Amino acid sequence: MPSYLIVIKMKKGTAYFGNKYLYHAKKDLAEMKKANCNVVLITYSENDMDFYKDTVKDIIKEAHKLDMEVYIDPWGLGKVFGGEAYSNFIAKNIDVMEEIENGEKRPIACLNNEKFKSFMKEWIKSAKEIGGDYIFFDEPHFYIAGWFNEKDHWGCRCNVCQGLFKKEYGYTMPEALNRDIEDFKINSIYNFLEDMCKFAQSLEMKNNICLLPAKGKKERDLTERICSMDSISIIGTDPYWIWKNVVFDVEKYVEEYTKLIKELSLKYNKESEIWVQNFFVNKSLEKDVKKAYKIVKNNNIDRLMTWAYRGSCCMSTLACEDPEQVWEDFLEI
Repeated sequence: MPSYLIVIKMKKGTAYFGNKYLYHAKKDLAEMKKANCNVVLITYSENDMDFYKDTVKDIIKEAHKLDMEVYIDPWGLGKVFGGEAYSNFIAKNIDVMEEIENGEKRPIACLNNEKFKSFMKEWIKSAKEIGGDYIFFDEPHFYIAGWFNEKDHWGCRCNVCQGLFKKEYGYTMPEALNRDIEDFKINSIYNFLEDMCKFAQSLEMKNNICLLPAKGKKERDLTERICSMDSISIIGTDPYWIWKNVVFDVEKYVEEYTKLIKELSLKYNKESEIWVQNFFVNKSLEKDVKKAYKIVKNNNIDRLMTWAYRGSCCMSTLACEDPEQVWEDFLEI
């Protein structure tokens, strides 16, 4: 019997936000297609859901006309997910806010709160109605002190979390962070995602989960547990190495998390995905972006995605120093 070598081409795509004009979106999507993109992520914030639902639906239709798969991103939803979008849900539902250890509230929804879970499911229904192919669960998280320009605080210790913690561990959740609280938070993220992914699957949508880089054993164990879910199709992470206060070694940082995702995707028969940074890149670091692309390709990752389209030029706080050059480098992949 003859044997055949099957070569599966890596899929390529980028994140798209900041534009609601359909005529312009058509041009942008055509440019992506010319760049050999077969995937596009479209952000769908609370504001979009309230005021631009049909507009986004029309943009998705144009992407589908070009045979592009579409991820729908709950951009900044409840601030539980990554993204620069504000959350009106939090403004209207103060009772759903997380509480840090001293009882002070922070403007991020507690993902254990049933009201937020219900809101999330309404968002998933809306994402289905506008024609998305995948729900893209982007960096789901509890309160992260550094993201609020704070330190030495942790969350969540709201009444809901305290009740669930006492039921599971048999004692009152202390104010000092301990291993049981860390385990509780990990389990809460897993349970939340399992619930939401099953719900999306029931609506015949596919699920793509992008976790923050797993820097510790507990986070790596969570990544593996999530990867083992029957309800997800793609597992990924976003090892962004350039930040305003620190720049990690691109080769060590991207390689570490790329290998982890590839290993787990093979173990659980999922597609692997890595997001390469196309924001905050200054001229001197453009070569690092090319190194990241090479690492992703050398590890045979199934999907290479970038944040964001054209070097994030539409958002001044994220834009690369030379967005045009960053885009030109993307074209070479």
